[in-house]
Amino acid sequence: KEKQALKDRINQILQQGHNDINNAMTKEAIEQAKERLAQALQEIKNLVKAKENAKQDVDKRVQALIDEIDRNPNLTDKEKQALKDRINQILQQGHNDINNAMTKEEIEQAKAQL
Repeated sequence: KEKQALKDRINQILQQGHNDINNAMTKEAIEQAKERLAQALQEIKNLVKAKENAKQDVDKRVQALIDEIDRNPNLTDKEKQALKDRINQILQQGHNDINNAMTKEEIEQAKAQL
């Protein structure tokens, strides 16, 4: 779902870039269209990288929490497992929210909700 949305967005950017280049009437307009296209594609690359970084950050925080649960002598094994299962459910939803984000702001919002 996330990959298809990104592919669709890239195709949309490419189509717009091609249209802009085809409709350009001067060499300067062509160069401007090429620059806008390159910038838009770079923004997509940056978004993908931000998603990867966000998921890694969340995974590290979750692992620290799981380690803390494992070290807690006041919890039974059953309680520990129940907590870890719930944390993993929340983590999965967080990953989904990050994957579905289309801006860096949405990525940060998804991280903040965890």
